[in-house]
Amino acid sequence: FLAPMFSEYEISLRNINCQIEYFELNEAEDFVVTERILSQITKEKDIMYICNPNNPTGQVVSLKLMQEIAEKCKKNNVILVIDECFIEFLDEFEKYTMVSYLSSNNHIIIINAFTKIYGMPGLRLGYAISSNYFLLEEIKQALPMWNTSIPAQAAGIEAIKDKDYLVHTRLLIGAERQYLLDNLKFDVIEKIYGSSANFIFLKGKESLADIFLEKGIMIRDCSNFKGLSKGYFRIAIRTHNENEKLITCMREYYLK
Repeated sequence: FLAPMFSEYEISLRNINCQIEYFELNEAEDFVVTERILSQITKEKDIMYICNPNNPTGQVVSLKLMQEIAEKCKKNNVILVIDECFIEFLDEFEKYTMVSYLSSNNHIIIINAFTKIYGMPGLRLGYAISSNYFLLEEIKQALPMWNTSIPAQAAGIEAIKDKDYLVHTRLLIGAERQYLLDNLKFDVIEKIYGSSANFIFLKGKESLADIFLEKGIMIRDCSNFKGLSKGYFRIAIRTHNENEKLITCMREYYLK
């Protein structure tokens, strides 16, 4: 289990009394997953979780390394769960997804959702794909009988029809990401990491969240992620007007 990483997988595992081992990402390596992780994959493990891009760091695992991880998992009979919920925000995301690799490795499960790229979290629509039929059947048996609502299904069908939406969203997020990266240059911000998805991950002074909150802007305090301490934050990439408001807030603070 990566640390830091999306914590709800960890919560689910603890609920069934799993023993969890962490692969701690190194700040000196900009929280990037490196080849060091391969030594963690042994026959004593049952399952491994990786978010790609990672949440909250926004760092991406290269396809080459992900394939090496998947092969070692297969060799050691470890199930590899890859969360690709943010992957479609990447430029040329096809170069990172492991979907085409599923047919040759039945130890992989890929999880994705409509929550992020389509902006519909309240409908709770997502999916898991694998070439392991028996594993999928076991997952199916553990799900509620009616696990997807009719409104969620209808919204999902309409969403995947709109191919232009994905192109437009990636262009918008890419442009606004660059706008924020170009303008978030204040002393209160020490360093920006990764940030390849629809958010900016950074280290700053502990007062950063309070500065924004005074102006009615909430940013995500990431200090409750395992492996992070106070001073790490995640800022959502939003519309240009909203992003301008955020930058203006910082400038006004320094002009006091």
